[in-house]
Amino acid sequence: MKQRSHIVFSLLISLFWISSGLAQSLDEGVAAYQHKDYAKALRIFEAAGLNGNAEAQHNAGYMYRVGEGTKEDLAKAMAWYARAAERGFAPSQFNLGVMYGEGEGVKADPEAALTWFRKSAAQGYVDAQLKLAEIALANDNKKEAFFWYKKAADNGDANAIFNVASFYYKGFGVAKDQAKAVEYYRKARDAGQPGAASILKQLGVEN
Repeated sequence: MKQRSHIVFSLLISLFWISSGLAQSLDEGVAAYQHKDYAKALRIFEAAGLNGNAEAQHNAGYMYRVGEGTKEDLAKAMAWYARAAERGFAPSQFNLGVMYGEGEGVKADPEAALTWFRKSAAQGYVDAQLKLAEIALANDNKKEAFFWYKKAADNGDANAIFNVASFYYKGFGVAKDQAKAVEYYRKARDAGQPGAASILKQLGVEN
């Protein structure tokens, strides 16, 4: 299954604070997308993207990637994502990483994938931080995995908070610390992570 970030819908929220005449056209593109007039939305996003708007470039990339308003075209998706990524747009940086990592529309290139994941993660993009933790675990680098899970946990991701707790409890990539583990299991529970409450009961610190 292709991994995708929550691009279009997270983007719809961010469009409202763009200050320029471009914002009105972008809002028209969002409205067209919401009404499933994908061809119109894509035309608007491409026009705004050619004027240098990273969010519009990102949306155009997404639509080419999934084939909305056009035939699926992974080469064009990458081209639009690359424009936005070069402008520092974290979701596009993440998606480029995924496409390079999975060989989606391009020859698989793990090093290029890591580069884009790191750029995205450095801006606090949680999906990228989680991906880097996953890659580190696959390479048996528990210290780096803990580092990225902690970053994602600090950004409020419930599963990352749970993993930080587990790493503290087991001493994976960090000194074993049961008090810290309990602290983070409680944070995970409060953040809605479904397994944290039962772990706290097993540890005998809560009924």
